[in-house]
Order: sequence, then C-alpha cells, then structure tokens
Amino acid sequence: MKPGTLLEKLPPIDFIVLSHNHYDHLHDETIRHLKFKDRIQVLVPMGLKSFFTERGYENIHELDWGETISFKDLKFRAQPALHDSGRSLSERNPSLWSSWVISTLKYKFFFAGDTAYSESFFKTFSQTHGRFDYAILPMGAYGPRQLMWTSHVTPEEAVSIGRETNSKVLVASHWVTVSSLCDEPLWQPPKRFRQAAKENDYKENQICIMKVGGTRQLKANSCYLARFIHTN
Repeated sequence: MKPGTLLEKLPPIDFIVLSHNHYDHLHDETIRHLKFKDRIQVLVPMGLKSFFTERGYENIHELDWGETISFKDLKFRAQPALHDSGRSLSERNPSLWSSWVISTLKYKFFFAGDTAYSESFFKTFSQTHGRFDYAILPMGAYGPRQLMWTSHVTPEEAVSIGRETNSKVLVASHWVTVSSLCDEPLWQPPKRFRQAAKENDYKENQICIMKVGGTRQLKANSCYLARFIHTN
C-alpha cells in the first residue's frame, strides 16, 4: 500500500515520539531520509537511541518508564504498555516499548502506542494520570485473536481503554496502512470502533477516525495529530 503522505509533502517536524521498534512503527528508510535531523527532537524508549544517532540525528532523548522530559510548556512522560519489541525472530525485547502521556498548557494526550488489553492495567493508569482530552488508540491488526490478543487490542477493547483512561476524544490509529499485519477485513476496524464508541456514550464529535495521511489541527495551540504517515 502506498503511503498516505510522501516524505516531501510532510510539514516541518519538531518531534518524533516513538512507541517501539517493530517495523510497522520504525521504518529505516523514512528515518534516514527525513530532513532537518539537526533540529528534530526525538523521544524514544530505552535502548533505541543508537538507531537514531547512527542515522544522523542529534537530539535524541531516551526515556525509561516513568521518566519525563519538558520543552517549555510541552511535557512528555514515557509509560508502560502491554506489548514487546524486536526487529527479528532472534531478538526478544532488546529495547523497551512505551505509551506516552503528552501535556500542554491546554491539553493532555494519551498515546497508547501498541498494546494488549487489561482492565486493571488501564484503570490503574487512569488513577495515576487523571483525565485525558485525547487518547490515540490502536484498533487494527487484532486477528487472528488466538495469536494477537497478547499484543494488540480489538476496536472494542480500544474504546474500553479510552473509557477507562477517562479520555474525552478517541483518536483511532494502527489500521489499514500495513495490510499484511492482520487477517481481519481492512475496513472493519473503523466500523467496529465507531459502533463501540457510540455504545459507550461517545458522541460523533468525540470519535476521530481520520483518512490515511490526514491531520487534525487543535487551533488553540496549533498542535497537530497526524494519522498514519507511513512511507514503506
């Protein structure tokens, strides 16, 4: 599948926030060919700094779970997720994988990265972090369930994470752009996600399912949420 946005069409990038090193999240050629490597701030889980230094980046911040870094009024906190890492069959968790809590003066975001589902895990998470304005939630690559349940959520479980983290707006991610990841129908996840959200009392304006390569602008502070900008 072609990328939703070509590299040369990308707007200026201030931050790269990485959840983990699986190939569908960390694409070598994309990282090598991004412009302005000297000014982009890169935030990665523990064990992934060298991936970026070897490709010419200068401002890499490697965070352990629970660590926080701030850039003026913008704060990033690395948190656990129910997932794993590795870029070959012989690798077993060589680096950490993370979800992220991102805070501005006006908004608080939960970027879940990739994760499995656990009601107790996310309720405890909510007790620590409180309410979120936006939750960026994975909802694809959930089939076959007997294989994927330990690392990927269904659309219904994604909505449950949003509800249990007290998130106001649910932003769907992790579907359709890498079709070989899954065996569910490609366009099934957004339908199930929207239906589950409505069944959990989310209104249409609280459900954000963007087009491939699309963006949503938060006008109050010119912050952008980008949906699926893959270049592989």
